[in-house]
Amino acid sequence: MTGENPDEAPTGDLSASRGTPEAGRRSRGIGRLGVAGGLALAVLVGAIAEGQTARRPDEEAPGLAATLAVALAVGLLTARRAANLGGIGWLALLLLVPVIPYLLLFCCLAFPKGWADHRRLDPPAWVLTGLVLGMLALAVAALVRSTILPR
Repeated sequence: MTGENPDEAPTGDLSASRGTPEAGRRSRGIGRLGVAGGLALAVLVGAIAEGQTARRPDEEAPGLAATLAVALAVGLLTARRAANLGGIGWLALLLLVPVIPYLLLFCCLAFPKGWADHRRLDPPAWVLTGLVLGMLALAVAALVRSTILPR
């Protein structure tokens, strides 16, 4: 060790460090486990607040507040994860466009930390990609079977 501070930004050529474990440690944002945990926590809080609203149907404020809090949490998690994937936090505004949140969620959960540095998928990303493609294939097969084939 040469006495360099590991928290400082590197000053040399980074092309040699691409794809190494050190490259992922220097990235900003949060990892996919942080996103998954944050989403689970947001959904849990939202479900608890919805349960409280169901007990008192005359008051809708807790349900609306919980929905807004969950939406804000998902937006903040997506913004932090977008920074880790080499994008900008403003990409979280794409959550307001229909269908795009599913693609963003897939990217947030599949791509490994430091994606902007090394552009390589790891085994969990390949497994998640296979599961998503398999589910899409099953959905298309079910759609074809229900519309084309007679009963």
